[in-house]
Amino acid sequence: MAYQNRLYVWDDRFLYLTEGIVSGLTQRHTVTLLVSLGEAGFRLGDGQGRVTDYPAALIGNQTARSLDASRAPLLSMNFDPQSYEYHCLAAMLGRQAVRPVIVTPGRIEAATLRAARKAPWTPPACSGSPPPCPGR
Repeated sequence: MAYQNRLYVWDDRFLYLTEGIVSGLTQRHTVTLLVSLGEAGFRLGDGQGRVTDYPAALIGNQTARSLDASRAPLLSMNFDPQSYEYHCLAAMLGRQAVRPVIVTPGRIEAATLRAARKAPWTPPACSGSPPPCPGR
């Protein structure tokens, strides 16, 4: 059975999962989080022809970039300007067009998992408004 790309769309964001994709130079109005779902990672090119490998990256809006994610599946989460996350992530980027994101799967210590299983679960309180952005 062939792999199928998946697209999930909400009012102010969309999530795209693909087995692999290659695109020429493009730019979007969104802030985009790209995460490789394989060890090979992906490559981002900039408008000057420089190419950098990433396991995950946060990309600012209107940032010209090319993408080569042909070596591993990719998750692309895109936040529109009207979303809360867009403004928080844009603030984290500052003046950077692209920021590497450190993804270290499987790094939860066994003792931490055991403690989490023993602790009672308390659902989070709903306040009706989102929490403040980091750094504010």
